[in-house]
Amino acid sequence: MNLSTRFPQNRFTQANRFLGLTAVLLAALFLFFAPERPAQAQLQAGPVFAGVSAAPNRNTPAVNRLDLVVSIDESTLIDRLIYNALRRAGYSMTMDAAPMSYAVQMANNGERDGLASQSIGLEARFSGLVVIPEQLASVSFPVFAHVNSSFRIESWNDFAGLRVGHLFNKLHIINQLPKNISASVMRNSFRELMLALENNECDVVVTSSTNNIPLILPDWAKRVGTAETMPSYAYLNSRHKDLAPAIAEGLRAMKADGSYAKIIKGEPLDPGAAKQVLHISSYNPDDTWESSLKEGMASI
Repeated sequence: MNLSTRFPQNRFTQANRFLGLTAVLLAALFLFFAPERPAQAQLQAGPVFAGVSAAPNRNTPAVNRLDLVVSIDESTLIDRLIYNALRRAGYSMTMDAAPMSYAVQMANNGERDGLASQSIGLEARFSGLVVIPEQLASVSFPVFAHVNSSFRIESWNDFAGLRVGHLFNKLHIINQLPKNISASVMRNSFRELMLALENNECDVVVTSSTNNIPLILPDWAKRVGTAETMPSYAYLNSRHKDLAPAIAEGLRAMKADGSYAKIIKGEPLDPGAAKQVLHISSYNPDDTWESSLKEGMASI
């Protein structure tokens, strides 16, 4: 018996087979004529990170990017100045924060590409550092005491016989204090130093201030002088020494066109900028005094 006669094929089955063969043919044609895809998508430059809260992904390509480090209690003016000078040289940046002595080591040994701000002459003691030959800012060393005190500090020698409070790892302060001070009282934050002063654990407190930015003080404390004021510079690890002239030229151009002055005043260069970064070791967002320890916090 002819089975095809007994059980004729359903016309819907025939149609389905036709559609299936058509789909296979179209897929083959698409694969044959489709444009060739690149083996690897082109990598795009990532965003600029600044501040301790924005950790960079250092597994991504670092084309035209410098990974810098700054003292953990440094003013964000430094971030803004370097960011804009680097941008003029065609570079982006990341910025980590660390205690100053560690920051210097990280830049010197190449763990980071450079150091954001330090006194001149650092390259003489650390062979892995190259100075950017244009003044970045200035740093002063203000001194504070109780409002009822009669101390007056106008040089490092004026600390003789006093119990001096200062932060750990502040290399310049440690190196400049005279040998004949009564005691060196070290703390981890400016707040802890002021508490030590309030509790009569030290006679005076000395710290650093970028461009003489005023620090917010409690009512019972006053400023009693400045031990020193000096220029500060940025440094690169020596493997980037060829970039130093271009970054220096960027700083000079900023000073010439007025953008440097705007940053120093805390004014945003871009009215729409909203990103903020903060480098204060004692920062506590729940404490209104600490949240405004330094003026001049502004957008990059």
